[in-house]
Amino acid sequence: MILSASRPAAHHIELSAEEDRTLYELSLADRIARRIKLRVITLRLNASGWTTLQIAQHLHQCEHTVRQTLQRWSKGGLGGLWEATPLAQTQKVPFYSEQGWPRWAVGSSRAWGQNQVAKRGYRSG
Repeated sequence: MILSASRPAAHHIELSAEEDRTLYELSLADRIARRIKLRVITLRLNASGWTTLQIAQHLHQCEHTVRQTLQRWSKGGLGGLWEATPLAQTQKVPFYSEQGWPRWAVGSSRAWGQNQVAKRGYRSG
């Protein structure tokens, strides 16, 4: 008996002529993030009949990423292609001491490496 890995159900989307034109224009736009452009290309390739595996190989992505993009489109339409919160806004600015380390690391009795500080986060106290 040959065991094969089960594959998720095939995802296929259909685009109207207007949706395809909008996505095409987005893929050429200057001030659109690369991540969004890849999602747009993924959608257009899928609508053209490409499988998730073919798209993933062509764009050098994981199949999971391709499926996730298709789900974003199915659930949120055009607006679903963008992040809910831009990635730059989710990062918090740390409160550093004069030596360049967070206060909680400076006042500690142990030595802290940069990786350990990053893992702990930039909480004070």
